[in-house]
Amino acid sequence: MSYGFLKLEGSPPLAGPVEHVGDMILLRTRSDMTKAEFAELHEGHLETNGMIERIALESSEISQDGRYSTDLTLRRLPPEA
Repeated sequence: MSYGFLKLEGSPPLAGPVEHVGDMILLRTRSDMTKAEFAELHEGHLETNGMIERIALESSEISQDGRYSTDLTLRRLPPEA
């Protein structure tokens, strides 16, 4: 598991541990944003291990982890031309 920095268009930067599963990415983060606020966000960039990827926000859930407040499911997008 690595650590990532997420910037969704229209939101403050978020950070937390990242787990890659195929084209999907799970980011666990601390945030005061509500599920409704996350629902308004769609695309952004994730930096992990010095690499920056375009992503789309698929879902947000309250974390069951106990250490983090939100689990974000992200999908990789093709690089911009």
